[in-house]
Order: sequence, then C-alpha cells, then structure tokens
Amino acid sequence: MTLPNWTSTCSLQGMSALLRSFGDDLRHAARKLRRSPGFTLSAIALLGTAIGASTALFSLFNALLLRPIDAVHDSKSVVRFNRLDRGQYTGGMSYPDYLDFTAKAHQFSGVIAERLVPLSLNSDQPQRVNGSIVTGNFFSVLGVGAALGRTYTPDDNRIEGGHPVTVIGHHFWQRSLGADPNILGRKLVFNGHPFEVVGVAAPGFTGVEFASGTDVWLPLAMVASAMPRNAESHFLQQRRAGWLTCYGRLRPTATIESAQTEVDQLAAALERENPDSNRNRAFRLTANPGMHPNRRGSVAQLMWLLMAGWRSYCWPAPVTAFRK
Repeated sequence: MTLPNWTSTCSLQGMSALLRSFGDDLRHAARKLRRSPGFTLSAIALLGTAIGASTALFSLFNALLLRPIDAVHDSKSVVRFNRLDRGQYTGGMSYPDYLDFTAKAHQFSGVIAERLVPLSLNSDQPQRVNGSIVTGNFFSVLGVGAALGRTYTPDDNRIEGGHPVTVIGHHFWQRSLGADPNILGRKLVFNGHPFEVVGVAAPGFTGVEFASGTDVWLPLAMVASAMPRNAESHFLQQRRAGWLTCYGRLRPTATIESAQTEVDQLAAALERENPDSNRNRAFRLTANPGMHPNRRGSVAQLMWLLMAGWRSYCWPAPVTAFRK
C-alpha cells in the first residue's frame, strides 16, 4: 500500500493559499488606487523615495565596506596586518618586524609596508600633498603598474637616504602638473628636498587606505626627508616603533586562516627573541585591507543604524496605507 506524500500535499496547499492571499491583496490595492488618485500619487512618491534612499544607503555601504581597492589586481587576496598589544588594536608594525615577516612568512607571495605622510610641495605655488613612503615591492605586490615610466623595485630602497625618487599619482599628475608629457626626470621638491620623478602610477590608483587620496609615493628609505620632525628617531632601526601599516598578498594555495596560524607562530618567535620590544605583541589579519578594524567597525555600526532607522521610518507608512 502506497501512502500519500502528505509533506508534498501540505506544501502545495500552503503555496496555493499564499498565492490566493497575495492575489486578494493585489486586487484590494488596485481598487483602492482607482478610487483615490491622490492617495495613489502620494503612495507612489513615498515608495519611490523609500526605495531610492535605501538604494543610496546600500551604495554608500558598498563603497565604504565592500568595494575592492581601485586599480589593485585581485584585491580580495590582499589582507591587512593589525597589531594587538594585550588584545587591543594599537599602532602598526616596526620596520625590523616587517623585515622578519617578509623573510619568514611563506603563506604570502609578498608583504608590503607604508606610512601615510603629509608633504609640502615647494613650487611656484606651494601646496600640501598627500604622500606615502613605501617599500620597494609596494607596487609589484599590489599589481599596480605605471602609466608612464616605472614604479619602484627593491633597489630603490636599499640605502637609507640614498634614493631621492618619486612615483606620482595619475590624478595628481593631471591636476597639479598639467599632465606634462615630459614629467619623467623632472625634479619635484618635497619638504625642501628634490625628488626625481621616475613614474606616474596607473589611472585610478590612489592608495590602499580608504579615502587616503595619495598623490605621491616616496621610498621608505627616504623617511628622514619625508618626516623631518622625526629625523632623529631612526625608525628604520627601532623595533619598538609601530609606525608602519602592512599588507600581505596571500598565495593562491593559502587561506586567511592558514596565514593567521603562521603569523601567530612568527609573532610568538619574535616575542621570544625580542622580549623587551615584542612582549604581548600579536598581529591579526583582516580582509578588506583599506580600513583599520576599529574604524571599519564604527563605520559598519553607523551604516546599519542609518539603514535600520530609515527602514523603520519610511516603510511602515506605505504598508499601513495599503492595508487600510
């Protein structure tokens, strides 16, 4: 004896009832709209406003938290190193720590470092520009090429104070330098020091950090020129100084979990080898590297509050009106 498929029958009956209810709601709404043209226009306007505002909020949410980094090749495989001291996010990575991670981390195809710095461009019209000092592998690891000339190589970062060269942003080249086709080899003076332009970065690339709007990049070896007030700090030798933001590109065979395991092991080894500077110091990897976790968390909370508030304010009105 074959038993009827009660689950299937109940599911079909439930679906049928749902469709009938939906049809009744549509017919009721249509009758109400025909009887009240003024109400119809108000409801359509309110719905349009609510949908438009919701779309705008989601677009902002996407741009702030989900969007890939412009002009960076496969930015989803790029992660951010975040330093923790006693479990709290704080500061960045020291240059000696960066060198150790670069040499010993095998889950990454490359690890890079940068420091955002304001620069003074001394020209006929002196101006403040957004600068960044970076490691020699910065552009190659990110997969960012040059529109003109070249980007940096490790050879541009070998001698402290010995590489007065600059790569400038495409937008900066157009906006401030008139898209000069003969820009390569020209000297730009930053903080009173001349730097030879060796390249113009690919269009669209303005840095990794969200909203940094980087105009020019200088070699990390030129830190004394880029940060003259800290010229005596010897940042390149100080393991205590957590002044660099670091990123890594995962190898195709790596995951963020496997990379985190390796980073934990390396951080523990650094603590054993350097107890005075690295005690209780750890590093956490995060995806979407363009924003620090603390800042990202604050932005996410704000966006969710805005979306929830707008939804609770706008959507009940048209829904209630249609049900009357």
